[in-house]
Amino acid sequence: MAELHFCTVCGVSITQAEVDSAQALIHGERSVCPKCLTMLGQVGPKRSGGGISAIVLAVVALVGASYSWWDGEQARKQVRIDVADTFRVQAGAYTDAIKDNVEEVFAAMAQESGLTAAQIEGLSDRLRSFEEAMDSRLKALQVEIDQLGQLALDIDAMGRRVSKSESELTITTERLGEQRNVASALRDRMGTLEASQRELAARGPAATAEGGVEEFAPAIAGLLRKLRSSDQDERLDALEKLSAQEDRRLVPHLIPMLTDPYEFNRFYAAKTLGDWRSKASVPHLIESLLDEIGFVRQAAVQSLRLITGQNFRFGHDAAETERKQGYDSWKTWWNTNGKSFLEG
Repeated sequence: MAELHFCTVCGVSITQAEVDSAQALIHGERSVCPKCLTMLGQVGPKRSGGGISAIVLAVVALVGASYSWWDGEQARKQVRIDVADTFRVQAGAYTDAIKDNVEEVFAAMAQESGLTAAQIEGLSDRLRSFEEAMDSRLKALQVEIDQLGQLALDIDAMGRRVSKSESELTITTERLGEQRNVASALRDRMGTLEASQRELAARGPAATAEGGVEEFAPAIAGLLRKLRSSDQDERLDALEKLSAQEDRRLVPHLIPMLTDPYEFNRFYAAKTLGDWRSKASVPHLIESLLDEIGFVRQAAVQSLRLITGQNFRFGHDAAETERKQGYDSWKTWWNTNGKSFLEG
């Protein structure tokens, strides 16, 4: 590959052919092109490069350096000018091309949009109408929903009132049933008392005297009189003291206490009669199974089991229908076996 040299004076490239034909001069690191040699009067196509004197080379070097500096500066200025012009021209052309393309795009878009502008406007109008209609319907629906919510609240409140009324009606019905049972029990007790009175009357004055209080000691007689007191606590105090006597002659005086208005008097009477194992009190204790107070019913059934040895699974705290079944079982047993039980 041929070696490439550049002129020390002007910086132009020097070919190997120009060196071989002595048109250019190369000495060490310095080179002079044919043009610069001509300017210096050193042109000779057949002259050998080795005959150049040192003075010529010095002049060449000085001139070459000056020329190189000046020519380089001018070249750099020209390059900057050329580059700026080139960029200016290219930028203008590029800008014009972009502007043309943008104008074409906008023209195409305007043409295409112009074709559907009426349709778009029509769709916009229909969309606005649809939105207005939907907004109106939504408002009407919201009003209906609010009305339905209020109606639901009214229905719920009415349901609670109806439920409360049903509960009150159920309680009233149960109370009426209990009152009917109590009335029935009272009728049965009245019948039993009337039968006892007729029996006492049939037995004559002696029997009647046995039921009085005169036959008892003054202290006991005083307690028996307190059983007729209008003060329920005074009756209760007398009953508690009499329960410790366990005198069968006191049974006729304690049986009426099973219907005392004060539930604790009814409880102590039922318990005492059971503790005394009083057979005569069995029909009256059976009626006490219908008492409205649970602990009174419990004392009555416990006394019945102690006295008779029978157990008909009566639950004092069971439902009313179950308690009625237990009462009917005791009632049936007494009607069938009561007479033999008293005579046994």
